[in-house]
Amino acid sequence: MRISLLEFDYHAEVLRNSLRILSGDEFEICVFTKASIWKKVDWQDEDQKVTLLKDGDNLQSFLHRHLNSINESELILINTAASNFKTWSEVNFTAPSLLRIHNGNANFNTLSNSYRPIWSPFFICKDFSHFLRKIVFKRDDYFQKRFVKKIDHFAFPNDLMRDFAVEKFQLEAKRSWALPFSFWEKKLAQKKPDPQKIQISIIGKIDQRNRDYNQVVKACLLIGPILEALNIELELCLLGKAQGSYANTIIKAFKSISTDYFKVKYYPNFVPQIEFETKIQNTDFLIIPTRIDTRFTIYKEWYGSTKISGSVNDVIHYHRFALIEGKYPVPSNINQAFSPYHGPQDLADQIVQQIQSRAYAKLDFPKILADYQIENVRQQYLSSFKEICL
Repeated sequence: MRISLLEFDYHAEVLRNSLRILSGDEFEICVFTKASIWKKVDWQDEDQKVTLLKDGDNLQSFLHRHLNSINESELILINTAASNFKTWSEVNFTAPSLLRIHNGNANFNTLSNSYRPIWSPFFICKDFSHFLRKIVFKRDDYFQKRFVKKIDHFAFPNDLMRDFAVEKFQLEAKRSWALPFSFWEKKLAQKKPDPQKIQISIIGKIDQRNRDYNQVVKACLLIGPILEALNIELELCLLGKAQGSYANTIIKAFKSISTDYFKVKYYPNFVPQIEFETKIQNTDFLIIPTRIDTRFTIYKEWYGSTKISGSVNDVIHYHRFALIEGKYPVPSNINQAFSPYHGPQDLADQIVQQIQSRAYAKLDFPKILADYQIENVRQQYLSSFKEICL
């Protein structure tokens, strides 16, 4: 099955994952992407035919120049469409088209229903600039909706998000597919529990727009005396860049409650990959303090419903149990890898419970995450693509 795989925005990691999933003998992949994105993908396999848009070149001219080749495929998979909507809306795809949905409201909801102002000087100025540049002059909202109407099928990260979109945005179920871009390939060794030490990690940049670290600070303050009573040292590892006023405030708060039994590890700059992998291997379990309400440009999005959290993908990839914000809707087929918490006291209680029981170390991740084993994901893509192309 010949697939044209298109990516001209920024999702290099998703493009890499898509290539890995589609690397079986069943697929012939033709990649169309930017040179800068392809460099980040760092793909070593030469089986794919790759056509690159040089940085600074015109996307409209590029697409029209290669349109015949793209349309010769049995399916066109658009990995991301987050800009150049006028260009996208004018391209005449004749092969079936499948668009990956990263932000449901931005793609399907009206601007009046999904824009909620944030009353701060920073966001007011930012929103005004966006409205002026993108909505008034480029008419992005109009052309984006026009482009989406031309798409034949839509791909969502999981069943839960697909079902939400079908109900919320009145999409046709037969045109909506659950096609994850997360997977695992081999069973990962779990860290052997240390009776005197434990490491908990939070993955991602310290950013108040999509994570609530204040609840974690309060929970860690509550467990301080318990750690001392149990004679257990806990290291909280913040695996993401800690820059900016909010990050500085959070680091200061964690430092203020540090003791011989509770310490925080953080990184002022980008975490080197070797260091990141080492810390993940030494992690007992994760905390995912996701804020449900978030934004994509000026559109309000909801983590777990219209937008997936990257930390959920980390659980799948690294086989680590996670305590997750209780309002995040976890798909039922992987919910054993998560435990929802509701507020700082509940988070503190669950951290202590995991420390005492070591229940996280007894989980059978290959069984719990079986649907995300790469061969199963590949078969899911293959069967879905066959149905689309019938």
